[in-house]
Amino acid sequence: MPEAVSLNSSDLRQGSYNITVPFIVDVDTSKQHQQIRCEEVLRLLPGKRVVCRGQINNNPVLVKLFVDRTKHRRHASRGLSGLRAMASAGCKVPDIKLEGTLSDGEGSVIGLQFLSDAKTLQSHWKDADESVRIRLIKESLQPIARLHQSGLMQTDIHLDNFIESHQSLFCIDGGGVDIRHQGEKLPFYDRLKNLALYFAQLPSAYDVHIKAWLTVYNQVIDEKPLPLYKVLKTVTQLRLERVSNYCRKSYRNCTEFKVRKQWRRYSVIRRDIHNAQWQQFLDDPDRFIKTGHLLKSGHSATVVVSDINGKKVLIKRYNLKDFMHRIKRCWQPTRGWRSWGNAQMLKMLGIRTPRPLALVEERFGPLRGRAFLVTEFFKGENILTHFFRQDLPKEQLTKELPEISRLFEKFMESHISHGDMKGTNLLIAHGKLTVIDLDSMSQHHQVRSFRRAFDKDIKRFMKNWQANDALYDQFKKRLLPVLHQKI
Repeated sequence: MPEAVSLNSSDLRQGSYNITVPFIVDVDTSKQHQQIRCEEVLRLLPGKRVVCRGQINNNPVLVKLFVDRTKHRRHASRGLSGLRAMASAGCKVPDIKLEGTLSDGEGSVIGLQFLSDAKTLQSHWKDADESVRIRLIKESLQPIARLHQSGLMQTDIHLDNFIESHQSLFCIDGGGVDIRHQGEKLPFYDRLKNLALYFAQLPSAYDVHIKAWLTVYNQVIDEKPLPLYKVLKTVTQLRLERVSNYCRKSYRNCTEFKVRKQWRRYSVIRRDIHNAQWQQFLDDPDRFIKTGHLLKSGHSATVVVSDINGKKVLIKRYNLKDFMHRIKRCWQPTRGWRSWGNAQMLKMLGIRTPRPLALVEERFGPLRGRAFLVTEFFKGENILTHFFRQDLPKEQLTKELPEISRLFEKFMESHISHGDMKGTNLLIAHGKLTVIDLDSMSQHHQVRSFRRAFDKDIKRFMKNWQANDALYDQFKKRLLPVLHQKI
């Protein structure tokens, strides 16, 4: 067993996103002094909280270390109160094994039952087929309804708030439980918004199941039933808010992204891939452009396929054509910046696009220059080449055409316009569409501007098929109903 170093609250506060394991913390409880050995960091909020898999007297335990110097007691107390409130509402929660303070008095500790086979619903969701996903959401609605019935709600409700162990569903994250109405009826609009927020985190394709899920919820709770139309309307609103918040988050330091701001450069990269080789790219992206396999070389952009840390990636450099172009663009977000944010938005909305990995902007203080965007390499056929193929089976064509109308329906739901619907910007592989070239994409907040931009997208898309009357008529037949939908 590797030797563990002893850490205090100051060490844990200064650990940023890198804390070496194993480590030991000394804890004082109301009864005795104990040592906890932490073997794996599961979650880390720098300066605030560290969640670990650990051991107390060789017994496995989930350890929550609250290390905010002025708020640690409040955070720990809120977590314990929330867990106990959920248990009193009839929900299963992990047993509380320990509560105390770090020996230096500047941190609080909670030890919980460690469920070795536990898996969050979010993890289940990623690996499951559609039938299992529908079942998971259905089962999670019962504890949600029990919480609401008892005047409780998880303020930041999401799939990671539930874990499955030995075929039982446990509620976790007591710190996020609002107990202000405990013992009373949870107000109608609090129930509506909380349940809609839960559904809003699922892809919009699952909205068709909300009616059945809502029936399960309404059967458990002894309150005024939530009407379907209000739930669906609120889900749409909250989904757009959530997407907007996530996109803003993708430009700053957080658990998922690592950001570095300098006078001459800004960079952001997914934290889970960052290493020495990726840092070489962030420091000198032009070197990777020069050594990569060239796909496109133009005034506006240069595109290459490269290899970074054994991963095949696509690098797109957004060029500045001349001095006047540089002056015109320097005050605006770069096309790379917009593409990065739009890729995050599509990911949240369940619309396929190559996964964005890193972004570099050349800067001079507040002035912006060229940008470099890295995405996963995606091998697909553009829809012009694909649908114009003479050997394309009719059955395959019939199966793939609905993908186009579904894409435009998703754009309609989220008030998104692409801005350049050339056939080369839509790739198809295994019958599924992937959207690329996102620098002109916009999410509109006004119906009038969206309708104008969306109509342009449809017209540009239809222009792709003018050389083939049969395809033109097929797409026109499918897209006219979308175009005439109410917004």
